[in-house]
Amino acid sequence: SDLKATELNPKHTAAQLKLSELMAASGNKALQQDAEKRLESLVANRPNDMEAVDSLAFAETELGKTDDAAKRLEEALQRFPAHVQSVVALARLKLAKQDFDGAEAVLSKAAQTAPESAAAALALGQFYLIRKKMGLAEDQIQRAVKLNPGDGLALDILAQIQARTNRPDAAEQTYKQLSQLVRRAL
Repeated sequence: SDLKATELNPKHTAAQLKLSELMAASGNKALQQDAEKRLESLVANRPNDMEAVDSLAFAETELGKTDDAAKRLEEALQRFPAHVQSVVALARLKLAKQDFDGAEAVLSKAAQTAPESAAAALALGQFYLIRKKMGLAEDQIQRAVKLNPGDGLALDILAQIQARTNRPDAAEQTYKQLSQLVRRAL
């Protein structure tokens, strides 16, 4: 277990990280505070470990320290602007505060900084979908599919957009692509 690994070797970073993530998600305030301390130590020792930074931001969010989490993610994104998990976490924090322009700016910057990232295009497309900007959403989802034709989620979202915008033939073709992916996976 992760707990055993951290007792045997407190410097076992992967085990410390996973244990802290579980603690942060526990809903138990004492465990969440302990997770925050563990993660702060991990980040202090490994400031470029984006998984640790993301986990610390999550722990801070779970403890209600959303401003601290947002600041941490913004600082991390200055060093690693295309780290999609951090981008999405920061966008979610901004959305939770009804800062739609801020969320869009974070996602747009990531998509521009990493033009070959299907994940960044997909995240921006999903944002536009939430905001009911169908044309912009479709453009980004199309880009995500072009960059990663095997992304079932992107294909599914694209087909839904096509169906919602009264293009049943296009949706049917996209669903066929998706079903071929599923068949290959089986």
